[in-house]
Amino acid sequence: MPYLVVYALVLALVWLLYVRRQRRIQREHARQLRESLEAGLARVFTLHAEGRCVAFNVGFVLGDAIRMPYLAHDATMPGSYSVGLINNLLAIEHCLQSGLKEFDLTRGSEGYKSLLGGEARHHGRAFGLGFARIRVVLADVRGHGGLPGGADHGAGGGLV
Repeated sequence: MPYLVVYALVLALVWLLYVRRQRRIQREHARQLRESLEAGLARVFTLHAEGRCVAFNVGFVLGDAIRMPYLAHDATMPGSYSVGLINNLLAIEHCLQSGLKEFDLTRGSEGYKSLLGGEARHHGRAFGLGFARIRVVLADVRGHGGLPGGADHGAGGGLV
C-alpha cells in the first residue's frame, strides 16, 4: 500500500512540473509575439461574429513576404460560413494593401489553400520525406482582378 501512495505522489509531482513548464512556455511565446508585433515583424488578423472571435491568423513578415504558420477558426460556427477562409481573404487583402508580395501558407495540403490561389513550392527534405509549402504570389492575385470586394476588417474584425 505505501508503494501506491508514493507512486501517486510522484505522478502528482510530475504533473505539477509539467503544468508549470507549459505555463512558462505560454508566457514566453506571448512575450515573443508582443515583441514581434511591436517591431512590425508580426501580424495578427482576427474575425469576429456574434460578439466573439471566430477566426484568427498569426503571420510573420520576412522581407516582402508574410509566413502564416498559425491559424484557427471556431469549429462551432457552421461550416457554410467559412470564417477561416474569409479571414484568410481579409488577411491577403491587407497584405496587398501593405505592399507584400508573397503570402506563404506554410506546409500542409489543406484544400482551402488552392482556393486562395496557392501553389506548392518544394522547399527541401526533412527526415527523408519531401515537403512543400503552399504560397500565394500576391502580384498574381492583383493581376487577376484582386480579391472579392466588400470585405472590411473594420466591420467586426481587425488587424492587431
